[in-house]
Amino acid sequence: MTDDEWRAICLHIEQPFKGEFPDEARAAYATFLRGRDFGDVLAGLRKLVEDGQVFTPSAGEIVTAIKALRDPPVPSWSEVWHQIELAMKDQHQELHPIIARFIESEGLQTLRRAPFYDPDKGDMRVHQLHVRWIEFVEVQQAREVRQAALTASGHPALEHRTELLEASIEAGP
Repeated sequence: MTDDEWRAICLHIEQPFKGEFPDEARAAYATFLRGRDFGDVLAGLRKLVEDGQVFTPSAGEIVTAIKALRDPPVPSWSEVWHQIELAMKDQHQELHPIIARFIESEGLQTLRRAPFYDPDKGDMRVHQLHVRWIEFVEVQQAREVRQAALTASGHPALEHRTELLEASIEAGP
């Protein structure tokens, strides 16, 4: 984000909200927001205004709004299972991003061969898949937290680790 863009973000934090936004706060906000895309931050602020936020949002509230726009909430198991069933039949539409990553990590062909509908073992196989889904989501969320911490720190020694972490996130659990 350029200096001009950062000043525009600060103006958008000051103007529509009640409360103060002193210089000390700007420095702290910069730690969490400057590394993000200008358009994403602006969209996050717009979302907060549209959601009725009255007082100056914290940096965390802005980041949460950005993530909510970018990543829909984690779907429930029933939604996941329904999408997996459709994917196994090649009837799926656009998948939620985390469901798509989960199916990719499990392997669509492997899922198709699993005896989910076996009268004796099917329920157990679905339960095992559900447990793997829960673990997958936990790992993905932990990776996001670590990535956010490394990115926010801005420490040059961590740049290589950040790149490795990003590659790890793309590779899946």
